[in-house]
Amino acid sequence: MVKLSFHKKSFISREAIRFMLEENLVESEEDGVEKGRLMVEHGLIISVNDEKFKNGYRLFRFSDDQMDIDNEEKMGKVSYIGKKNILSSF
Repeated sequence: MVKLSFHKKSFISREAIRFMLEENLVESEEDGVEKGRLMVEHGLIISVNDEKFKNGYRLFRFSDDQMDIDNEEKMGKVSYIGKKNILSSF
């Protein structure tokens, strides 16, 4: 039996790297991994499953989205915090 999980407001590290490459924010996959690791180190994104940022199927979310999810669970409310293009400014 397969157990499926749903993770709100998350993204796959491989897709984030692909996005950075397509938007010319990095020159290589290795640069994308490094930028992802720096974003984790500076608290901009967090791992859903306590994994390191690698070019693979690892789930991450923006830190402010985690705060939204925590608040939703505590208060039963849905909130939205708009995102700036954090990848290009980092």
